[in-house]
Amino acid sequence: MFRTLLTACSVAICMPIGLQATANDVAEVRIKPGLWEWSYSAELAQQPFGDKSKGCVAENDSKVSLQSVADKLGQGCVLQDVVEQEAGYIFGLTCDGLYTGEADVSITNQSEDSMTMSAIGFVEFEGVQAKFVFDAEASHVGVCEE
Repeated sequence: MFRTLLTACSVAICMPIGLQATANDVAEVRIKPGLWEWSYSAELAQQPFGDKSKGCVAENDSKVSLQSVADKLGQGCVLQDVVEQEAGYIFGLTCDGLYTGEADVSITNQSEDSMTMSAIGFVEFEGVQAKFVFDAEASHVGVCEE
């Protein structure tokens, strides 16, 4: 049910970041261009799931605002209380689309070639509320082959 949101978060955000800004409207992640491998594990309503994938990040896709990531989820998601940490961001995410819900999210840059993301919150669908937990990690694994 909420898998679309979690999958999109892992694909869009689970990339190493260079920290640039502190305000909600200008907070952005910088992604090192190249080939990335990421994985996530999640639990929704006590049902575990996860995935692994690889993908290329082009130079022109290497800077992404956190709000644009929330917008890509397509659920009317808005960032709240974005706080820049030494090695990442923490923020709230509130969505009011088909899947409504809230999450506390943390993105941490482990190194230039590695990062982690975690989220905990709830989602509501057709009046039923369920807790979710999400953990992801990404690693730069090389150059993209064309």
